[in-house]
Amino acid sequence: MRRCSLPSRDMRLLDRLFLCPSTILGREKAIVVSLEQIRCVITSDEVILMNSLDGCAAQYKSELCKRLQANKDQSDDLPFEFRALELALELTCLLLDAQVKGMEGEIYPLLDDLASSINTLNLERVRRFKGNLLTLTQQVQKVSK
Repeated sequence: MRRCSLPSRDMRLLDRLFLCPSTILGREKAIVVSLEQIRCVITSDEVILMNSLDGCAAQYKSELCKRLQANKDQSDDLPFEFRALELALELTCLLLDAQVKGMEGEIYPLLDDLASSINTLNLERVRRFKGNLLTLTQQVQKVSK
């Protein structure tokens, strides 16, 4: 916190127990990233991952290492911070896309059941699914803003 000159309110965003919208904050010495599954502090030469044992954070770490090794030989104009931020956004979008695809696989059979038989059970299942879809839509909107 002192090394990056971050106020404590920025560090709160990185706590998984603290519910907050997806946020990217640019500070003088660091970028604070609080996306769906990836919460980290990006400085000019390192990424400090919160909850690094989490599957998504581990995937972020390994993919970042791969990309840095691959770009070592190439003269890339993007600074480290932007490459790390780009990967965080890319993985978040892939996660949300996977959730959408999973919901698609569930909704089509459900709608087919509803089309063939309108009953209380099918209507209740559609209502629950609508709530899940609304939650996912809100998550996507938070990330896109």
